[in-house]
Amino acid sequence: MKRCSKPLVWIVALLAVATLISGLAVFAPVPLADRQGLERVELGGPFLPFVFQDQKSLGVDCLGCPPLPVRTSLLSPWEFPTWVAWERWAINVMLVAIISGGIAFLAVASFQRWRARHQTPSAVATQQRQDDR
Repeated sequence: MKRCSKPLVWIVALLAVATLISGLAVFAPVPLADRQGLERVELGGPFLPFVFQDQKSLGVDCLGCPPLPVRTSLLSPWEFPTWVAWERWAINVMLVAIISGGIAFLAVASFQRWRARHQTPSAVATQQRQDDR
């Protein structure tokens, strides 16, 4: 089995996964305990919120509306003013990439150690012959 020796492929894959995780975190519902929390709803993550939305025009805690505390998520940016802090997004992506890269490295290293310990002598000889070619 030939290892992927191109670090650029791994970096691009990690950044793609990290961007996907950070992007999907925007849609996770967040709890709001009071009406003031609706003025700046913080969305995104998993480490730093990077999307901020003003949802104070949302009908909450009024007659016929759901009572507080309430869980809300990203709503239409055309109806509710929305801001994106791109530097926080970049920090999130980097943190997720570093952590998932560390987890992937530990998993691969553990598997290789386990495989080396549990390999039969004939499999070792076969592997050496393949390496010599």
